[in-house]
Amino acid sequence: MLRIVTAVSALMGGLTLTTALAGAAQAATPSAADGLCPQGYVCFWTGSGFTGELKVYQNPRWHTCDTTPAQPARSIVNNDDQVWSFYDDLNCSAHAITLSPGEATADVRVFSWE
Repeated sequence: MLRIVTAVSALMGGLTLTTALAGAAQAATPSAADGLCPQGYVCFWTGSGFTGELKVYQNPRWHTCDTTPAQPARSIVNNDDQVWSFYDDLNCSAHAITLSPGEATADVRVFSWE
């Protein structure tokens, strides 16, 4: 059985949620990852397949270029109500993926978003 241990702390206008997985190493499915990402948040994992450290960003409102909370972000769930674009550089010029509300990607490498 997969056990999840979490610690929550405020960080840079959002929340950081650190997730440690105990037991057998398993990649979360997008639906399982979606369950870890609350409504109104964009969630970033440091590992592909929704593994590694999880950082959540609550209710982002500004579409200005900013670095992703996880560097680099390797998996993303968009549970916000807006479309977000993600980039494979720090200045939002090398477009990697765009995620609409409710969409996720399990294998990407991004450093910035807007």
